[in-house]
Amino acid sequence: MERYAAFDVETPNDMNNRMSSIGIALVEDGMIIDRFTSLIDPETYFSPFNQILTGITPEKVRNAPTFGKLWKEMLPYFEGSILVAHSATFDLSVLGKCLRAYCIDWERYVPYLCTVRMGRAFRPNLVNHKLNTLCSECGIPLDHHKADSDSNAICSDYNTPGGTAQCALQIMTAFGPHFVRIVPDCIKIELCTCIFAVYMHFFSQMPAGNAA
Repeated sequence: MERYAAFDVETPNDMNNRMSSIGIALVEDGMIIDRFTSLIDPETYFSPFNQILTGITPEKVRNAPTFGKLWKEMLPYFEGSILVAHSATFDLSVLGKCLRAYCIDWERYVPYLCTVRMGRAFRPNLVNHKLNTLCSECGIPLDHHKADSDSNAICSDYNTPGGTAQCALQIMTAFGPHFVRIVPDCIKIELCTCIFAVYMHFFSQMPAGNAA
């Protein structure tokens, strides 16, 4: 049985090497079985832009744990799971940089799925493949880039307005079960290099009218 860990991170500034919050939804058999959300003290500065974008300020993370202290709580969600994110290379890059910054040794390669890649492959005619556009296409409610003091918006239930982690999973489901059968790409966290072979293999089996 495959496990999916849909996750979304927010960052305090455009360096994108620290987290200010994380939301994780653990899914088995198409059902959310557990969730994890937390604000994170990034131990660095917050840019005005990111504060406006995410709603997270230095005051909100004043008593939050650092990434180093929180990692042991996050690990059980990631371990043995296929990671799912919207623009996955960004979220995985931030994760990798945080692991290195706190001298934490984890997997060198992890399986993942990216809903941006899915959207481009299977809805090529959309004006763009931003999360809000894909959510609108799939009829999924979204409160994008808005995190309250405990990041609940990131991991709300399937049937209520949700954040990025939930919507990534819903987009994966909306495009059809064939995504579940695709062998996930492998990503080298240090370089965040996406492998396209699995998608090209799938495209070769698609009717010509459905290909990009």
